[in-house]
Amino acid sequence: MKRAPLIGITSDHITEQSHSYFSAGERYVKAVLHGIKGTPVILPAISEDASILKRLDGLLLTGAYSNINPALYHQEDLDENGLKDPIRDAFNLSIIPNAIDLEIPILGICRGIQEMNVAMGGTLHQKVNEQPGLNDHREDRTKPIHVQYGPSHKVIIQSQGLLSELVAHNQIKLASSEVYDPTNNQLTVNSVHGQGINTLGEYLQVEALGEDGLIEAVSIKHHPFAIAVQWHPEWQFQENTFSKILFKAFQTACINYQKEQQIS
Repeated sequence: MKRAPLIGITSDHITEQSHSYFSAGERYVKAVLHGIKGTPVILPAISEDASILKRLDGLLLTGAYSNINPALYHQEDLDENGLKDPIRDAFNLSIIPNAIDLEIPILGICRGIQEMNVAMGGTLHQKVNEQPGLNDHREDRTKPIHVQYGPSHKVIIQSQGLLSELVAHNQIKLASSEVYDPTNNQLTVNSVHGQGINTLGEYLQVEALGEDGLIEAVSIKHHPFAIAVQWHPEWQFQENTFSKILFKAFQTACINYQKEQQIS
């Protein structure tokens, strides 16, 4: 009997009132359920053992309010009081290279693109808003949540990449979409992050750039489907044409991977 693809969702490690939890945002779970038509499995960051990956058909690297420890990319911490999640860091940075080696389909979101970059030896801007020539990509947390995650800026899709291929194959769907500008090959996206990619990790290729030149999407070279974006496609994805296309492509990759594993 055919089963829905099993999608691992990375989690945060949170401590409140002396109690610790592993958690993942509801919108990521709903995106897997309804956008990918998969079975979501929240992965507790309790072990660096990558054997769990062999049971999965796809891996979703979620966003988070915490930032990666700069020591992991050989920098001093410019915000020592900022929220960190060392347990998540250890788990995610260990499983990403293993997932890539296994050619498991991967979709990274926000912190997920930063984790993919650091896992592959890249570095981050700790404070994008303080970098000459780069814009402030942070949300205004005094505003309602739908405003924080609302359309913010455009990204320019690079040629000969996975995103470019998705656009080319879905021109009809995107033709009347408010999120895509075919004249300049640009998407309008949200922006909810303070950090971003500085130097690119090994085996990564740039898929999209912000209007200010910040790397907004990457993929793994020669991998069937391993892509990460700096924006949040899971936010109200049912109302965003390109988000639906991206999740559909992830779904297809996970189903194909599942079939290949059954054959082997």
